[in-house]
Amino acid sequence: MSPKQIISQELIDWANDDELVEERDDVKYVQQPFVTDDVTLPQPKGVKDEPTNQMEVVQKLLTINGANGVCHSEFMKNYIARFGALIWTLRHEHGWVIDKEWCEDESHNHKSNQYNYILRGVDNGI
Repeated sequence: MSPKQIISQELIDWANDDELVEERDDVKYVQQPFVTDDVTLPQPKGVKDEPTNQMEVVQKLLTINGANGVCHSEFMKNYIARFGALIWTLRHEHGWVIDKEWCEDESHNHKSNQYNYILRGVDNGI
């Protein structure tokens, strides 16, 4: 049975009626950062210069790169495949404020969209 036999012609005509659909180019959504620029958060303390485990490597990468952020590919270069779980732990258990944005660095030559993780500081009010 073809779709035209299942769906009435009246419904097909209604779905194809372009006059009912308004296109709006002026509406755009931009995700707001978790912390606004006018609020400065303290930077994390106690990050080791010589990391001995994956959590310490993630902490060091985030603090060294700061506002530039750390791309997904940087975590992969450091053999940290499960860095998302470590970032979750830093956010929820240690109070780190880490924003996530699309990586737009063309030198990374991503095959698909990847995120860039930006450390804003530590919110001690968790």
